[in-house]
Amino acid sequence: MTLWYQMVDTAQSPGEVLGVAREYLASLTAEDMVSVPDDCRPGEIRDQSDIDFWNLRLAEELRTIWGTGRDGHMVTELAQFFLHASVRLSRLTEPPPHYAFNVH
Repeated sequence: MTLWYQMVDTAQSPGEVLGVAREYLASLTAEDMVSVPDDCRPGEIRDQSDIDFWNLRLAEELRTIWGTGRDGHMVTELAQFFLHASVRLSRLTEPPPHYAFNVH
């Protein structure tokens, strides 16, 4: 997973982050996804809102898995990837430092 995080971290634009997300998902096999519920299997990543959607959806699923006997390894991996990608997108699209609402 570290390689995927590095790729996200070195992305210089939102489009590059989306490309990494697409590559990551394409690298997963049906065997990888067997324990992931159907409604937690990301499909086509079209834009930044898809990254945010899957970040939230997978986090919700993790809450339902915690404390149960269900295998949550792959859901956890997916959730961590989408969280990382979402944070990177936020950093790449931050308003400039002089932006009126950027108060420190």
